[in-house]
Amino acid sequence: MQDNGLQVAPQKSEAVVLTNKWAYRDPVFTLGGQQISVKPSMRTVSDMAALVLARMPPAHLLADERRRIGERKQEPTTVAVVRRQEREATLREWQVIWDDTEKAAWTRRMIPDIRRWVYQPNQEAITFHMAQALTGHGCFQHYLWKRRRAGDPHCMHCGEPDDTVEHTLFNCPFWAEDRREMEQCIGRPLQPNDVPDIILGPEQELLPDDASRRRRIETMAEGLRLAFDRMVEAILGRKEDAERVRQARLLFVGRRPNT
Repeated sequence: MQDNGLQVAPQKSEAVVLTNKWAYRDPVFTLGGQQISVKPSMRTVSDMAALVLARMPPAHLLADERRRIGERKQEPTTVAVVRRQEREATLREWQVIWDDTEKAAWTRRMIPDIRRWVYQPNQEAITFHMAQALTGHGCFQHYLWKRRRAGDPHCMHCGEPDDTVEHTLFNCPFWAEDRREMEQCIGRPLQPNDVPDIILGPEQELLPDDASRRRRIETMAEGLRLAFDRMVEAILGRKEDAERVRQARLLFVGRRPNT
């Protein structure tokens, strides 16, 4: 933090928000010797969704977990086992909060299972475009219109009255070619309900004991996830470029002198 000219209160800080996307360079922050996860997303993403994307339990759950671990110091069980058991308890509590919240409806639909998300194999940093896909906050006319950045919510590419993240990624015919690889992988049109299993991967407890079969399933699952990543980056990257051009044209028209 000090290297970036910033200071925080170690006993109070739960998050650091970087609001300038154009200057964003994947910083690495440490606080009290502990590295802090940094996830790119729109500033309007709810706290609940941001914590899930970062795989970071809410602060009050972590405090309870540390208290429980401290209370079990005298048990004959090893510290590693105690920590693992208490983290599982924390994830169960977090799941209840996630299921009950009225926030982050689209993110809850994409990531319904906290435990599978936290223990997802082959975890990679969430890109700016993937954060948009998982939150619905991004280059979608519905989102921009609600924040007075667009005149109405209709899709600029096909005329659909409501350009949401669901419309863009799954239904808009303009992006059909970008969905083709993903749809060839699953053998049918991609649906929102397909996404949880694609991004979370197979449930580890249900995988076969046979090593070769297990590897085959994991390899197929990883291929699906990578195909989904490529689809999201292609669609939202091109859509963002088109929106930037459109906004620039509107700005140019607004600045032209009257003739």
